[in-house]
Amino acid sequence: MDVDLIFKIAAIGILVSVLNQLLVRSGREEQAMMTTLAGLRNTR
Repeated sequence: MDVDLIFKIAAIGILVSVLNQLLVRSGREEQAMMTTLAGLRNTR
């Protein structure tokens, strides 16, 4: 497995988690869930 691929997956995970927290704290739980699902889809 390529090291660059691992870093890309980690970057997507960090970005999705930060975006998820921002959306949850602003009261947009549905958008946060959709963001999480989209992030999971991109890492596969």
